[in-house]
Amino acid sequence: MYKILVVDDEKLLRQGLIHLTNWTEHGYIVTGEAANGIEALQFIGTNRPDIVITDIVMPVMGGIELIKKLREDGDNLPVIIVSSYSEFQYVREALQLGAVDYLLKQEISPASLLRVIEKARSKAAENGSDSSKTPSRKEEHLEQLFLSLLTTESMDKKIFFANISAYGFVLRDENLQLILLCPEQAAPWKDIKLNYPAATLKKAVLGCFHPELTPFIFFSSEKVITLLLNTSPADVPRIEAACIQAINQLNSLGNGAYVAALSETYSGIEQTRNIYFKTLPVAQFRFYDHAQLLFKFTEYEGKIDVPIVDYKQLAAWLEKSDFEGLYSSIAGYINFSLENERYFEPYELKKMLVEVFNYLLFYLSESGFEMTDIKENRFQYIKMIEDARSMPELLKDFKNITDLVGIKHTTGVKRYSELITGVIDYIKNNFGKDISLTTASSYLHVNKNYLCDLFKQQTGENFSDYLIHIRLEKAKEILKTSHLSIAVVGEQVGYPNPSYFAQLFKKHLGITPLEYRNLYRK
Repeated sequence: MYKILVVDDEKLLRQGLIHLTNWTEHGYIVTGEAANGIEALQFIGTNRPDIVITDIVMPVMGGIELIKKLREDGDNLPVIIVSSYSEFQYVREALQLGAVDYLLKQEISPASLLRVIEKARSKAAENGSDSSKTPSRKEEHLEQLFLSLLTTESMDKKIFFANISAYGFVLRDENLQLILLCPEQAAPWKDIKLNYPAATLKKAVLGCFHPELTPFIFFSSEKVITLLLNTSPADVPRIEAACIQAINQLNSLGNGAYVAALSETYSGIEQTRNIYFKTLPVAQFRFYDHAQLLFKFTEYEGKIDVPIVDYKQLAAWLEKSDFEGLYSSIAGYINFSLENERYFEPYELKKMLVEVFNYLLFYLSESGFEMTDIKENRFQYIKMIEDARSMPELLKDFKNITDLVGIKHTTGVKRYSELITGVIDYIKNNFGKDISLTTASSYLHVNKNYLCDLFKQQTGENFSDYLIHIRLEKAKEILKTSHLSIAVVGEQVGYPNPSYFAQLFKKHLGITPLEYRNLYRK
């Protein structure tokens, strides 16, 4: 199993790479992510990966500088470059510095990613023990054995137990439990700084557990410390006390706060992978209860839901311009779920609120409201949502955002959407021709009924009434400034039948075209 570090200053791109394929099926695990070359070097120093995937252009330190620094230090760590077309001029330099290969952001697919990863894997294999900074090959191999429990879907239990027994580690295949010590943040863990080597942190954690419990400890990802042990009901108080003590130790050694997620008790070492991934999300629920440090899977089992956006209800609130009601509805939905012990993973909850925010902007823009200022700062507001570390903070931030949108809606100047602006331009440029709603919808490649409703909603007039208004205004202008016959004037504004033109003119203006002209000639 090969460990991968992903480096990119854009969180969405990092997450896209991390979730692009099922790494464990191919013998890999993403053990870390970094936002620039400096963070990458810090991670490499404490949690040695086997392969690095890095963007080229990043703030603080880019991919080229990262490779140069590694090579200056005599480090042949395999590096894959991710580049856009506009950055392609840097690719040659990266390859000259020893990058394994490159990927174009615009063309990345699971197949292309795995292809270059395989090349890097071969390079890592050639490097051999260069990728190992652990003090003991025995400890490293033992850790790899336990880590394989999380990355291998099928395993030979006899071989596993024989291997760990050969290293003097005793573990029974029953009454197993996982303890995951995780950073408290629900989503980005990049803010957590581990100021000590992994070996020091492991020693500090193990020192909190009674010798009889003898858990095995390993880093299952960049910042998640995993313990595996045999337990019994009688051990529960000691385990929970040890977890609290370990959390306090970690918090004193780093700049962040840790929490513990405890799995259910299980039998069958082959179940470890499944148990781990079921237990890991539980640590995120400190988002809802900031005073709690221990989170037990058994208390949340079967109680995790995915939040759903009710767009019909959103539209109903927006039609009434009731932003307070909209916020109260969403907050009520969330609080009702929590009161009934239905929990949302914080990432999913934030994702839902980002969808709601984007929908607000789309709906109001389509309704003709000027939202340019908010759109320009859109990612700032999204970041507010993503960075919230507790439920009260998230709801407060979302309330501020909906209030801001509501104020902008109330005080802003209503404008026409891009589509309706296009319709108006079409009318003004073609009013002398035989045009209609049908020809306009065809010209703009949009559904006729949709265009009809949207035009009425934004202008307050039907298409035909608006067309008549434009034509008659132009006719008035021609009548005042020219000596053209009434028939010719009518034809120029789209009415080839002079009798119909005269009737329509009088109907809307109260006098005939000739009378109108005579008014301005006196």
